[in-house]
Amino acid sequence: MRAAICAKNPPIIDADDFQAAHMCASTATSTAQNEPDFQNLWQALLPYFQAGVGLDTLVSQIESQAVTEADGNISAAARLLGLSRAKLDYRRNK
Repeated sequence: MRAAICAKNPPIIDADDFQAAHMCASTATSTAQNEPDFQNLWQALLPYFQAGVGLDTLVSQIESQAVTEADGNISAAARLLGLSRAKLDYRRNK
């Protein structure tokens, strides 16, 4: 999800956006450890929604990109997303 939030070219998410997400991660957290700053999150997502990208589409693209980033390894992709392998596999096949 973080890659989509920080993507350089909404609504298309590619591997370069994962680097942007990594750089953005330190600025996207509030004072509480590992809690996102929801105002910044909303501002980052707004261009996607304005471009007509629905939340389901955005999540699907993020999941697919995580699998690509993990070289097709569903377990590794699930770890990137903070999901179990079974949950990611279920979400991708629904």
